[in-house]
Amino acid sequence: MITKTVYKNREEWLEYRKGSPMMGSSDIGTILGLNPYCTPYQFWVNYHTQAAQEQSNDSVLRGQYKEDAIARLFAAKTGERIIKRSAEIEVYHNDKYPDYVQVAPDRMLFARGRRTRGIVEIKDTRMPIVAVDKENTPKMWYCQLMYQMGVMELDWGYLGIENGIKELVYGLFDFDAETQGYIMAYCCEWFERYILGTDIPPVETGEDARLAWPVAEDKIRLIGAETMQQIRTLKEQKRQRKELDEKIKKTEDDLRIFFEDYTALEYEGNIVATYRGAEDKPRKLLLK
Repeated sequence: MITKTVYKNREEWLEYRKGSPMMGSSDIGTILGLNPYCTPYQFWVNYHTQAAQEQSNDSVLRGQYKEDAIARLFAAKTGERIIKRSAEIEVYHNDKYPDYVQVAPDRMLFARGRRTRGIVEIKDTRMPIVAVDKENTPKMWYCQLMYQMGVMELDWGYLGIENGIKELVYGLFDFDAETQGYIMAYCCEWFERYILGTDIPPVETGEDARLAWPVAEDKIRLIGAETMQQIRTLKEQKRQRKELDEKIKKTEDDLRIFFEDYTALEYEGNIVATYRGAEDKPRKLLLK
């Protein structure tokens, strides 16, 4: 059975989340390791230390207004009918899954002759996304949509994205039971092991390491041949970078001299480089 809980506003919903473990759809991509801005370890740290800062009221309002504007534009462009709602937040749970599995879709859509209602997950991004399909859409968003559809037992859903050039692009996706099954199994196991349990997820990045070991003891660790090879590789990479930086600086200096009092260089009818400035700013070399 699917149940729906309605929270009067965002504040009431956030207060509920603080007191009850919840694996929301926005967490799925991070748990799966698909979030370029947050690793599973960082998610674990934020969850257990409550280090993630809440947005300011202005940011929250801006996000809500922007989401509503994108939703309206989506409806106008697609002809889909959005089920209107106020500031209330609807959270869904399916008793097939543990209590912590809950989703709050951005907007519900009328079925309009289809077997089930649908949803649209709304995104505002600076990424230059021009097509919304399984090949071009960030996998973390696709998995988020499949997770929501699985919990709500829906057959279809949209991703509506305002991209980096402020165009609305969107895509319709059918429910993929195999993908959703993998997502649910992996994420539930991870959540129970690391969030509800006492295990610590592995450290995967340098930022993870900084969080895991913010201070160090004055002691020496013995290393093997593999780690020594990494050190040699890093030293060689740094040497190559220094050599390349020196070559770049020499080439740039030569070009600046060549410009003399000209501001642009043209080759076969195309401007290929400029060297301009302003009264209070030095000239800057730019390649086209």
